[in-house]
Amino acid sequence: NGARFISTISPWQPRTVAAVAFWTSEREERTMSVSEQREGLVTVEDGVELSFTVRGDGPQTVVVPNGMYWLADMAPLTRGRTLIVYDLRNRGRSSTVVDPAKLARGVLNEVDDLEPLRRHFGLEKLTLVAHSYVGLVVALYAMRHPQAVARFVQVGPSEPFAGKQY
Repeated sequence: NGARFISTISPWQPRTVAAVAFWTSEREERTMSVSEQREGLVTVEDGVELSFTVRGDGPQTVVVPNGMYWLADMAPLTRGRTLIVYDLRNRGRSSTVVDPAKLARGVLNEVDDLEPLRRHFGLEKLTLVAHSYVGLVVALYAMRHPQAVARFVQVGPSEPFAGKQY
């Protein structure tokens, strides 16, 4: 109970990532059954559609933004958990965005996209695993919505640009 994982994990050691699976938390209440939606689209506020895949059906949910390429390596996380992986906008099967107004906000778009995804799955708090650039996304989301984040793990996160205000 209350176990915490604080470390730097090398992206070249996918077996190490599986060790993160031993988090504990209270059972999350959901307004919809994620087992009924194994793949689909979530429409966010500005109309962009994010493609998601759900694996596992356990009581704890782990969300992996932009983690489709990790599905095979993340398979151990599905033991006793539900894993929701989705493509960020302009990636994979999610919408391609060409509207300059929608592109102007950069990383803040991906930060904002987490909230409608959380609501779509009826998750009170998110447990997030993020790699590289997306590590910055989840850190910024946690700063904006601390009440909506149970915990997050950054795997080889990129650092914010010095002097840039997010």
